[in-house]
Amino acid sequence: GSGMTMTNYYGVEVSRDGGKTFGPAKPGDILRQSDHVSNGYDSRALLDFGYGSLQVGQMTQLSIDRFVTRDQLTKTQLFLRVGTVQAKVRHNASIRGDFSVVTPTVSASVRGSEMIVAYDDETNVSTVSVTEDKAFAKGTNDAAEIEIAEGYGVTVGASGKATAPERSLGAVPSIDLRQSPLAIGLVLLAALTIVGIALAIRHRRSGR
Repeated sequence: GSGMTMTNYYGVEVSRDGGKTFGPAKPGDILRQSDHVSNGYDSRALLDFGYGSLQVGQMTQLSIDRFVTRDQLTKTQLFLRVGTVQAKVRHNASIRGDFSVVTPTVSASVRGSEMIVAYDDETNVSTVSVTEDKAFAKGTNDAAEIEIAEGYGVTVGASGKATAPERSLGAVPSIDLRQSPLAIGLVLLAALTIVGIALAIRHRRSGR
């Protein structure tokens, strides 16, 4: 395809003029090079780009810097201004997909694998965590690219130098398109409260 298709979203805004003006996303919106995506609190998006998909977490702003297909090679580069994205790139023998996410401190890429990239604009810290196979990361001041294995991650601060890969220890900020953890917690709390009230009423009735 010639762009990214918005397949699932909630509370997402897109810009077609390089980030000057934003409007609500619509089903099937196709985002192209230089378009921007902005997610507010508790909003989320799923973008499909043919050879993979991108989940965009809440409080995230990104732009599509490059989206080009040439001679069976598709190159996609996103700039992550703030927030969290999860990229899943499928293994495809006919198309070589090169997918990268750039933040102010790191450039991270995957080829037929999965990674989560997060950037905090207040601390100027980026994290790259690999959830399947492997990814590659290079801090803005690193001499060479670092290979990160599945289950590992690196942190890159304002120095622009990546840490040695460390085990993620389940601290990977997963993105759930259906509900945020807070919303799930509140729903569970409400359900338990309702069950508790129902049991109390039943107990009082049977006690009479």
